[in-house]
Amino acid sequence: MSDGAVIGLGAAGVGPSVLLVHGTGASRKSWAKVAPLLQSRFRTYAMDRRGRGESTDKATYSFQREVQDIVEVANALPAPVFVAGHSIGAMMSLEALRLTDRFQKAVLYEPPLPVQDGMEGGGPPVSICSAVAAGDYDRAMTVFFRDYVMMSPATVAAFRNDPSWSQRIKLAPTVCREATAHQTYTFHPEQFAKVSTPTLFLLGGNSPSPWP
Repeated sequence: MSDGAVIGLGAAGVGPSVLLVHGTGASRKSWAKVAPLLQSRFRTYAMDRRGRGESTDKATYSFQREVQDIVEVANALPAPVFVAGHSIGAMMSLEALRLTDRFQKAVLYEPPLPVQDGMEGGGPPVSICSAVAAGDYDRAMTVFFRDYVMMSPATVAAFRNDPSWSQRIKLAPTVCREATAHQTYTFHPEQFAKVSTPTLFLLGGNSPSPWP
C-alpha cells in the first residue's frame, strides 16, 4: 500500500476479478464457504484487511485509510473488477466507490450505515475497548458479538466453543478501533450522487430485529 502496509490476498478461480472485503472481527477466511461457489465463473481475491491474517499494520489507523486500501488493491487487479463487502467491509467498499471507477458492480451485504430509523447498533464501544486495554481479549470479543453485533446467547456460545475462537480473539484490538470508527462515521447520501457503479444492497433474512 502507499503507506508501506502489506495487504494479503487469497486468489483462486478463473474469470473476471471479484474483490471480497470482510467485516469486523474476521479475516479473509470468513469467505471460505462463499468464494468456491464463485470460482467457476470468477477469480476471487479475498483480502485480509490491515492488521489481520497475512496483512501488516501501521501505528496510525483511520477508516479512510482502509477505504484507500480497497481502492489500491482494486486498481492492481486485472479488469474487469467487481467488489463484494460484508458489514463494515461493505461500508468501506461503498466509500471506495466514491474514489475510483474501477469497480464494474458492487454487492454490499448489511453495511451498518447510521441512517434514520435504522437498527440501533450497540452504542459506544467503551466496554470493548476497556477490555482490550486490560488485555482481556476474550471478553472484548464476547462483548462485541453479544452487545454490539447483537448475536443471540446461543450463537455467541457456539462461537466461543468453536476451535477458531483462539484465533478470533487475537483480532480484538482491530475490533476496538473499527467499532470506534463506526461510531464517528457520518453517512451523507448526497456525496454519492455521482457514483455510477451499479450496487446491490442485501439484508440477511435472519438479521436482528427491529428493522424498519
